[in-house]
Amino acid sequence: MTLEADSVNVQALDMGHIVVDIDGVNITELINKVAENGDSLRVVDERDSTETPATYASPHQLL
Repeated sequence: MTLEADSVNVQALDMGHIVVDIDGVNITELINKVAENGDSLRVVDERDSTETPATYASPHQLL
């Protein structure tokens, strides 16, 4: 997968998980490409730190 972004910040967590902060990318395209590759992606809302499992992007996940 090729991704163009203004900036990317990756932080390692426990149990093989990572946190990725990406600026300047189309989030819908990113979520769909990750799902097409059989991987999972969670969208975290910084305001309340709730996690939304994402397979294919839907408009309500992006607000």
